[in-house]
Amino acid sequence: MAQTYCVKCRAKTNSVSERLEITTAGRKKLIGTCVVCGTNKHSFVSKDGTIKVKTPAEEAIAREKKEKARNQKKALQLAKKIMADKK
Repeated sequence: MAQTYCVKCRAKTNSVSERLEITTAGRKKLIGTCVVCGTNKHSFVSKDGTIKVKTPAEEAIAREKKEKARNQKKALQLAKKIMADKK
């Protein structure tokens, strides 16, 4: 049983009836059913069929990168708006 993200529960939950399938594009994905709500869950996995679990440090770095990208996007939008107002 692997913990994967359930869209309906909005949390990582355990899965039952897991099976590994290969997509038409050749990627591997893990398919299972959420034990909490019964929703079908799909998750792409690595070539050896395992799910990579990030350490807390890796998650913090990923959050920082996402926040930086979000702030850069907002700054660019604001700059475009200012430039458009000057014309």
